[in-house]
Amino acid sequence: MNKLFVYGMVSMLAVLPGMSGDIAEDEVPSVVSSSLKSAYANTGPIDWNYKRVKRYKRFKQTYYASFQMEGHQYDIQLTPRGKIIYVCHDIDFSDLPLVVQKTLVKRYPQKQIQKILKITEGSNVRYQIQTVNGQGTCKLTVSVNGKMVCIDD
Repeated sequence: MNKLFVYGMVSMLAVLPGMSGDIAEDEVPSVVSSSLKSAYANTGPIDWNYKRVKRYKRFKQTYYASFQMEGHQYDIQLTPRGKIIYVCHDIDFSDLPLVVQKTLVKRYPQKQIQKILKITEGSNVRYQIQTVNGQGTCKLTVSVNGKMVCIDD
């Protein structure tokens, strides 16, 4: 009996430091789910995920929510207190700020846009654009003011 107890405790401790995985909505703290639902009232079904990782001798916990809303895919990260810290969702070209549209048309007139993501971290917003042409695909990151931040070929 003691061996079984010790084995169970060792197994549990091995799992705790890096816990992660899908969780049911009823396992999500109410402050987290309420925060998400107040910010995004018209969501479809929400897929929840939880990660607990050790960083700098402390554990960092993050809840991830993924859902469809108005035909767009949303991926959101929240703290255990319900603060939204990261939002990523796909948008249409017409939803880009005009200055970003002009930058893309001027600098990359021959590329076809496959996907556009709007990424918000705190007050920082950027757009990630995946393009394709005869030479392959390319990911561009553009700031809100139309400046190129990163180009990944």
